[in-house]
Amino acid sequence: MNLCFNKILAKDYQSPSQAIRVMSEDWVTNNLPCPCCGASKLLHLKNNMPVADFKCTTCGEIFEL
Repeated sequence: MNLCFNKILAKDYQSPSQAIRVMSEDWVTNNLPCPCCGASKLLHLKNNMPVADFKCTTCGEIFEL
C-alpha cells in the first residue's frame, strides 16, 4: 500500500481543500480495499453525487470520503 499522495494531481488547484480532495480520492481509488467485503478496489463515482464517492462493485456498498 502506497502511503503517499500523488501531488502532481494538485498542481492545477489553488484551493487547498480542492487539492486534498483530488489527491485523497485518487489515493482511495488506487490503495483502499472495500471495508465491508475486502474486495481489492473501489469504483470512484462521478463528482457531485450526493453522499457517494465510491462504490464496491463486489458487495454494492457505497462510501463517502
